[in-house]
Amino acid sequence: MKDPIILNGVSLDELFETFYNAAKKAIREESERKPQKEKLNAQEAADLLRIAKPTVYAYARDRVIPSYREGKRLFFKRSELVAQDPILSGQGDRQPTNAELERLAQQHVQNTPLNLAS
Repeated sequence: MKDPIILNGVSLDELFETFYNAAKKAIREESERKPQKEKLNAQEAADLLRIAKPTVYAYARDRVIPSYREGKRLFFKRSELVAQDPILSGQGDRQPTNAELERLAQQHVQNTPLNLAS
């Protein structure tokens, strides 16, 4: 059986969270540096939303996402897609990591007095 990896008292959850946050920050900074195209075709919209291209067409058809037509071609505005996506817009309901939940539980136990009188 392998021994657990411990790096200066940092758990794997904390290490993962640190890497995740650093990667997220780097991606955000990179996307802010280069000018982004506002008018997107279906494939670019699919890439942005991390969904399949046929799903983009279905969402446009069902008016789940706003779209524009130029002749037979379908286009999307980046700003409108970002506003529609809770994760891209920063409005997502982020789920806490196990390490965060454990810290919150420990804080709650430490800060909540025991009521033994019943």
